[in-house]
Amino acid sequence: MAAISRIADALNRSLRQVVEDVELERKDDVLLIKVCSEEDAIIEIDRAYKKAQLFEKVFNVKLEIC
Repeated sequence: MAAISRIADALNRSLRQVVEDVELERKDDVLLIKVCSEEDAIIEIDRAYKKAQLFEKVFNVKLEIC
């Protein structure tokens, strides 16, 4: 649960609810998180990448965020 919470928290980094929705797609050992936003979400995406290590370790997948 902590691994998922870290990613969710990172996607709300600015506390301005920039990320409106996410779509998940799994392909083999890669989980793609598609961030839906009308604003620039680069800060949130960058922060999520920095928090991805635990998620990748726990779920044994590579995380890609766009």
